[in-house]
Parts: sequence; structure tokens; C-alpha cells
Amino acid sequence: LILRICRKARIRLPTRYRRLICRKCGTPFYIPGSFRVRVRDGRSTHVVITCNVCGYIKRIPAVREKRRKQGRSR
Repeated sequence: LILRICRKARIRLPTRYRRLICRKCGTPFYIPGSFRVRVRDGRSTHVVITCNVCGYIKRIPAVREKRRKQGRSR
């Protein structure tokens, strides 16, 4: 439904919501049992989400957040 609304309005779905839907079959990833999540640490650390309905594999880079240095302001 959300994909149809975005297509009709000709707007881009935000990345955080785009990652919740399978690109191939459109199955939402918030339903338990519809997906599998693995964290891989090879050349670069990434999260692998596999759709259990169609078998589509989505890879998302996992980048650590940079910590801000707490220095004294002058």
C-alpha cells in the first residue's frame, strides 16, 4: 500500500521505510518469519536480510557511529 501511494504521488520512499519492504516480492519485513537477518564481517561489515518468501538478499552496510569528543568550549 505504501509503495502504491509513493508511486501515485511520485515521491521517493524514505530509506528507513524502504529497508522494511522486500524489493522483489513486496513482503514487509516486520512480519515475524518473513525474513532472516545476519551480520557479516568480511571486507566490510554489513547486515544481510534474506526474504523467506522469494529468497531475495538485501545487504545494508553497517557503519559504526562516530563518537563526538567532549572537549571544553572556549
